[in-house]
Amino acid sequence: MITSLLGRTSGSRTSSIMYTVLAALVPGVLAQSYFMGLGVLWNGVLLTVWCLGIEALIVLCRRPSDLKTELIRHLGDGTTLLTAWLIAVCLPPDLSPWVLAIAALAARLEHQDGDVREAALDTLSKIAEKG
Repeated sequence: MITSLLGRTSGSRTSSIMYTVLAALVPGVLAQSYFMGLGVLWNGVLLTVWCLGIEALIVLCRRPSDLKTELIRHLGDGTTLLTAWLIAVCLPPDLSPWVLAIAALAARLEHQDGDVREAALDTLSKIAEKG
């Protein structure tokens, strides 16, 4: 059954899988929050905001002809949310929001094509040189 699920790559199937994995993640996140504190939930919320914002900026930088459809496709399939919450459970609950932002940026850029990734890394290196 798992191989049949992974074999299909249509948008609705991907979305179904991502949201199923997110639902399966809930008990673990709650247990981790109980034992390690509410910082895990805080990380998840912050990473969700960062990942969704970064993904939206990436879509905007591509200047698609139908912006609304592309935003719904990229932000609504669940991959961005799953990425955020998987990072949240992997990191310590007391991290700075800026570390979380860098983790979100690295994760979302990893899934982009070369042109978008190179442009973003060039911009980041210019910002780092000025700072």
